[in-house]
Amino acid sequence: MIFKISRVAITPVRPHGLNYSLVLLNAKGVRVIGFDNAHSVSQGSGPGKKHAKQYDHKHIGEKVAPYNFKCAYTLVTDFWGEVDKLV
Repeated sequence: MIFKISRVAITPVRPHGLNYSLVLLNAKGVRVIGFDNAHSVSQGSGPGKKHAKQYDHKHIGEKVAPYNFKCAYTLVTDFWGEVDKLV
């Protein structure tokens, strides 16, 4: 498990002023669940593909989806909620 969080300047892509990465790895070191804001997330495919305006997103297995960041407490709660689904 890896948790990294730091304060950063407030920007349009990180309006909450946090840079974060919460990751659950399996025994082989492969990400199983991850919540982060390291990059934008694209939705759709082909020429009509759109990129989210904010970087907040989650990785569940191979799937990547936008994440609606509310606050740090909810972020951690949502992460552990996804972990609990695996048990």
